[in-house]
Amino acid sequence: MFKCFFALVAIGTMMSMSIIGNISNIGEIMPAPIAPSTPAPVMIEVDGALSFPGRIPAPEAIYELRQAIQTEDAERLNAILAENHLFMAPNS
Repeated sequence: MFKCFFALVAIGTMMSMSIIGNISNIGEIMPAPIAPSTPAPVMIEVDGALSFPGRIPAPEAIYELRQAIQTEDAERLNAILAENHLFMAPNS
């Protein structure tokens, strides 16, 4: 009796896990994430705040961007933007 019950529980568990696994594999519903090699915009506000409408880079890159903006180092800013695949977007 108990063997039959445990076998039914095991079969039910395996079937439910396969159904949940099939549901989680549906990838067409979610949009594809932006690849790191795709250029993403960076917007600099009047007060110096940075916003990233497309993709957020690594925290170290954000820190370096802020330092380059504060010191007004255009060469370093361009180098950071190029190595992180970012570009300056116009701010209206």
